[in-house]
Amino acid sequence: MKKLKSLLPIIQISLSITVFLIILSIPAVFELLKSLFRLVFMALYSAQDKNNILWQVIAYFSIFVFWYFLISLLQMLILKINFERENIEIKKEHEALLEELR
Repeated sequence: MKKLKSLLPIIQISLSITVFLIILSIPAVFELLKSLFRLVFMALYSAQDKNNILWQVIAYFSIFVFWYFLISLLQMLILKINFERENIEIKKEHEALLEELR
């Protein structure tokens, strides 16, 4: 049981990455990310080509927004998995208390 509990964080992370990849496989989300990649690469190319500070700021800001979006999505998935696990534990405790009262 202790080995299983020690593996639980790894299982949670792998499950959240799996759900994350499933979400990315949704066509609308994939198209959104593809257009965001286009914006980032266009801004980076323009920033290097023209040596324009505005394009550099846009490029780095869009990269920051993209990674913030991905990291926050992963965090939400991990929190949801933790919440569901705690919810299941609470239900089991509640059922045990109800059985005890009967």
